[in-house]
Amino acid sequence: MHIKITAQGGPEGEEELRSLRRHLEDDPAIPLTPSMGLTLEAIEFVTGSSFDLANLVLALSAWRASRPVSSTLEVRQDEHTVRLSPQALANPPTTDAALRPRLPLPHLSYAVLIGVADHVPESGLRPLPAVDRGCLELRDVLGDSRVWGLPTNRCQIVRPQNREQLLDPVAHAARQASDCLVVYWAGHGLTHDGALHLALPDSREADVPGTAVPFTDLLRRLGAAPGPPSRTIVILDCCQGSVAFDAVRREVEAAELRDIYVLAASPPGGDAVGTTGTGLTAFTRALVETVRAGIGNRQDFLTPNDIADELRRMVPGQGGPAPHTLDPHTVGSRPFVRNLRAKPGTAHLSWPRRHSRALTAAAVALAVITGVGVWKGSSDTGATGPCSKRVGLLGYSDALDTLTDPMPVQGISALAVTGDRTILALGDNRPPRLHSLTLDDARLVPAVGDATILHPRDDNLSAADIDGEGMAVDGKNVLISSEAGPSIRSYRLGDGIQNGEIDLPEGFKDSSPARRLESLSLSEDRTQLYAGMEGPLHIDGEAAGRSHVRILRYTRSPGGEFGKRPQQYAYKTEYGLFLTELIALSGDRLLALERGYMPEGNSVHLFLLSLAKTPDISGAKSLSGITDDSWVEKKLLANLGNCPTAGAPRRQPQLNPLLDNIEGMALGEHLPDGRRALYLVSDNNANTKKQTTRFYKLSVDLS
Repeated sequence: MHIKITAQGGPEGEEELRSLRRHLEDDPAIPLTPSMGLTLEAIEFVTGSSFDLANLVLALSAWRASRPVSSTLEVRQDEHTVRLSPQALANPPTTDAALRPRLPLPHLSYAVLIGVADHVPESGLRPLPAVDRGCLELRDVLGDSRVWGLPTNRCQIVRPQNREQLLDPVAHAARQASDCLVVYWAGHGLTHDGALHLALPDSREADVPGTAVPFTDLLRRLGAAPGPPSRTIVILDCCQGSVAFDAVRREVEAAELRDIYVLAASPPGGDAVGTTGTGLTAFTRALVETVRAGIGNRQDFLTPNDIADELRRMVPGQGGPAPHTLDPHTVGSRPFVRNLRAKPGTAHLSWPRRHSRALTAAAVALAVITGVGVWKGSSDTGATGPCSKRVGLLGYSDALDTLTDPMPVQGISALAVTGDRTILALGDNRPPRLHSLTLDDARLVPAVGDATILHPRDDNLSAADIDGEGMAVDGKNVLISSEAGPSIRSYRLGDGIQNGEIDLPEGFKDSSPARRLESLSLSEDRTQLYAGMEGPLHIDGEAAGRSHVRILRYTRSPGGEFGKRPQQYAYKTEYGLFLTELIALSGDRLLALERGYMPEGNSVHLFLLSLAKTPDISGAKSLSGITDDSWVEKKLLANLGNCPTAGAPRRQPQLNPLLDNIEGMALGEHLPDGRRALYLVSDNNANTKKQTTRFYKLSVDLS
């Protein structure tokens, strides 16, 4: 295996690469030759068949732990290239998972299967009855959990009647897929001036450019995606399919496309074979059978090239031409689906068992050194205690700071209790994710379950357009407030698909993009929904360092909809603080969290709010001229800077090292003393050098 490591980041990256080179030279398990100087653009070495990637994983992690690192490393192993961020390097399982070839993740992938079977009589094109059957068979095999497990809502069958109906689903799929995108075309392929065109129902051989869709248009829809997939596999079951290769090469050379692979059923000038006795074309029959049954005497996974090689063996035996491939980015050598006839004894895509204990020991040692991974503070150690008369610290945990899912669990901005021991945590990643946390009261350690990716319904949006900051569980749905937009949208908890949106008052975009809808809370009876702005609208401003912000209150109609004209309340934060979170309580009361960062560290305050006597100010153009009795009544419950430190470490200046960038808050169970448990979480902003993802448990008197 040929391994090449480069660093991004200019002069700083070059220095860090030199440091890594010195570190690897001292590791007897890494086959480097001593360097003759300090100037280098890459670290390269060749390994034998006995070399285990675990050695490189542990070496990289040890180097990362020995010094601050800001650069991203690019590691190329033969045809497999990955990028490792400083956060990934700090976590051996994440590094290992990235370095080892893996299957594309189904929940981050998408397939669009396009078929045109029927044509108008005047088209001159014969019907293709096998097309519909092929799309259905391919959808079934890709959705088979033994093969890949692509969810049905991420595998779309399209039967276009016009150009837009063909191209728009492709553009949508490209926005939805961040890992692997599959585009399958079954129908007539027509050529004009050496270019491939895709035939619609009313396309005519006599007027190809005027009635068929240029394949180049499809490629450009793929290239226009704001966050392109890590790999795109295009499958063309049509005549003249290989004619498309020239168009792909041009788009690749122009840097409009990358990481693309094309598998075509026919060579230039060649015809694909139509319906066989199975009701499928020869090409698609071979494709489905190969993926569904696997290939004997091979590894655990099949690459696109493995499948293409098998099709070249099978299809000519059925009277069809040998399929052709184009692979400008070595996508063909990456794992695609599981091989159900894997050769016995081949390695699975996981951490080798013989290294698992060493890796666990390394992770435990890291936890001991840094003080993370377990809850700190208990009643008999003196580490816990009161923060104020009405709020007490029960403990904290930095366990989330070291977990992967499979990427680092970070950017947590909101919490929602969903059961006695379960909590949802919202990450403001792009795309945003919902993590399921399970609490272990014996050690008070939150364990992370599977993540759900949130997906927009609007074809003009991508999942990256959601900057989730607030969250409220509403039955089988979850409501998310987003600073991007801003917006309040509803998503199904089961699959993360958007199924609704709540209108915002006019003018709420006229605010700082970083200080928009930060908090969201639903009353216990689910009739009232509260949303709070983190900072002021431009027309509202601030006074003496105190932000003038608006809290929205939606009332649910008997039909279940939230009204389009919510009540608005004027809220004034403390000096230098912003409104970060709200929890709806009984009797028109709210629990509010304010936080801010000053040179000496974070400041976090809890307040009890009452709306009972507060007027609706939705008619006020600006909050600068409202009367004193128009502001929400608030009472300080605790300044969390007065909580016990509990021996907490800190990565940046803090008056109380316990504190960090706290953004999420959820009310928990009733405690024996009559108080309620209150869970908090900090958002590390993906800045692992200076911030921590910290989980807190408090007790609070809400009487």
